[in-house]
Amino acid sequence: AHYQAILAYRPQPYTGPVTLFRAQAQALSRAADPDKGWRPLAQGGLDVREFAGSHHTLLREPYAGELAKQLQIKLDEIGE
Repeated sequence: AHYQAILAYRPQPYTGPVTLFRAQAQALSRAADPDKGWRPLAQGGLDVREFAGSHHTLLREPYAGELAKQLQIKLDEIGE
């Protein structure tokens, strides 16, 4: 069911702004797509924030602390 849902999914544009938090280290197959396909969907603009580490290490120290800090900054911006 999960695989069928992936195949059937068609992303729709989003009218608000999008912030993408992404790791610097990318698989070679994804290195050419720095916005991960969000730019055409984020009609309110796309803010890409890149962090040291990889997809697998971003939620572990020493990388998780910086990600948490930047998430809090973004939440504070939204709350203003």
